Amino acid sequence: MRTGNTRAIPPSLLPPRAADAGPERTWERVLAADGSAREDLFALRELVDTLLQAVPVDQRPPLGFDSELVRALTAGNLLGDEAMPATHPALRGGRLIDRWGNPWLVHPLSHDVIQLRSAGPDGRLFTADDLVAPKEIPPEPNPES
Repeated sequence: MRTGNTRAIPPSLLPPRAADAGPERTWERVLAADGSAREDLFALRELVDTLLQAVPVDQRPPLGFDSELVRALTAGNLLGDEAMPATHPALRGGRLIDRWGNPWLVHPLSHDVIQLRSAGPDGRLFTADDLVAPKEIPPEPNPES
């Protein structure tokens, strides 16, 4: 987030993947030079969903801040081969940053849903250019249907 006259420093982008590079890991789509901010969001959502599905609620570390989410996403003992390398350019100072250099806002909506929000190109949260997923809490399944 930008405050005052400070400017965020955009991260380096990962080089485009060669067509014959083999299976792609989800984290390789985050900050890919041939990708977009929306693709970053979808890849991060997929990583978070994988984490939430792989680790039982009673064994999860705290996930309420971006720094806590970074620790979980880089933990090989939680995600195995899908763990994000600690040297990934989306990780800076223990925080998860978007392609404009601003930290992602991590907002747990429930024990199985974590909302991610990028401040977008203007660097300000809760404006029209923010990227958000999910936009709201998904409805609980109806046990009577």
